[in-house]
Amino acid sequence: MSMVKALAARLQVDLSLYITVKDSDGFSPFPCPCTVEEAFARYLDINSLPRKSFLVALAEFARDGSERERLLKLASKEGQDLYHQYVVLETRNLLDLLNDFPSVQPSLECLVELVPRLQSRYYSISSSNLVHPRCVHVTAVVVEKKYQDGRSFHGVCTSYLRRLHQGDIVRAHLRKTNFKLPREVSTPVILVGAGTGIAPLRGMCQELEHRKRMLAPIGKNLLFFGCRRPTEDYLYEEEIGGWLENGTLSRVHTAFSRSNDTLGGGKVYVQQRVDENAIQLLSLLDAGACIYVCGSTAMARDVK
Repeated sequence: MSMVKALAARLQVDLSLYITVKDSDGFSPFPCPCTVEEAFARYLDINSLPRKSFLVALAEFARDGSERERLLKLASKEGQDLYHQYVVLETRNLLDLLNDFPSVQPSLECLVELVPRLQSRYYSISSSNLVHPRCVHVTAVVVEKKYQDGRSFHGVCTSYLRRLHQGDIVRAHLRKTNFKLPREVSTPVILVGAGTGIAPLRGMCQELEHRKRMLAPIGKNLLFFGCRRPTEDYLYEEEIGGWLENGTLSRVHTAFSRSNDTLGGGKVYVQQRVDENAIQLLSLLDAGACIYVCGSTAMARDVK
């Protein structure tokens, strides 16, 4: 909310002002009328990185000629590297941009038209509905970055989730996924995840444990999990240990990319653990095992 107030102050706009937005067909892209505060907080992605077309539009509102030229330079083909460094790598949002170009005073109408709409953020559900039928677990890291110039960047949805209190209402929806366990309960399962990529795999382990409790003949199940340090971000360590102890998981392979030498031998990534156990994995795959990978695109590519 502090960013909403700061943006309104920079634009010299009253947050309690009611606005109505309609396109050429008379359609409102979000519920109207609404206050400026509601538009900034709920419907407009004011934290997004400004596109080049947005910079060109802002240049029209620059009273200072040098600032206008700088904005147009950033938006030009020749300024591609400058744009990448200034906007993308340093994650400057609309408010950062307006603070860096004080002569730019865009109209509220312009901003409402040009700022992209706030989109849903999707997270893997980290629980099984067989175990928690009335509860959905979400595993997410709060995105925070701090820069030498004093600026800070905070992820929109994760920061919102962190501010929630018990009893608060969350606007959410579910979408279908094919990331689910095989119907044949005896099929071996290989789970590979890094960081918060453990989320859907945790839900699968809960379901595997549930099947085992129902006396179903589950297969040989392996988990490969990677994180930075075992003492800091080994997510669900106790649960994983419990699944290993009760036989839900046959084996757990861990990899720590930032571990101290005293904790086990320098940097190791989860894809290395997969490679080290390639013969066993190939044998399981030949026997019909299913493999599930969740994490960064680079990690998934290396595992493949």
